[in-house]
Amino acid sequence: EQLQRPAVPSPSADAAVPATHPDLLAASGAIDVARAAVALERARGVPDVAVNAGVKRTSGYNTGVAAVTVPIPLFDRNGVARALAEGQLHAAERERDATERRLRGALSSARTAAATLSTHAADAQATLVAPARGARDAARAAFAAGALDVLRLVDAERVFIDATIVTLELEFDAVAAAIDARLAAGEEPLP
Repeated sequence: EQLQRPAVPSPSADAAVPATHPDLLAASGAIDVARAAVALERARGVPDVAVNAGVKRTSGYNTGVAAVTVPIPLFDRNGVARALAEGQLHAAERERDATERRLRGALSSARTAAATLSTHAADAQATLVAPARGARDAARAAFAAGALDVLRLVDAERVFIDATIVTLELEFDAVAAAIDARLAAGEEPLP
């Protein structure tokens, strides 16, 4: 009853998922890798020109030889590999969008849980502990007057202690939910 409870840290309502969230950074890295793979596969679709040079000796004659090779891609322009790389790029972009939506949903859920638990924790003192305290005090007075047996007094004490424990657990859960919401928003856990 004499315990001074600290204020529950409330998450800010306007904070969004930070761009520096590790999951978002990993998804953005996957997009960068997929873009590099697309660029590589497009570059492989262009034919490479090869130049060869050398000296040939035949029957005592030295002859210089030079050759330029240009492949002509009639049917194979690396289309399959390019299509696969572009598909992986689109998949990585969709994965990043899904990750961002998942993180926004988790933040919204954490905020709602924190608000709900804070409201219930604030009401718990009046709805649970105060009536249990009144019943306990009445049982103590009746026991002191000799109108109540010890089992009913112990039962009233137990109900009061249970109500107090439930209220404290609810307050702990409210603080933990508020800290989770602040962490999901990229804020410091305690203001």
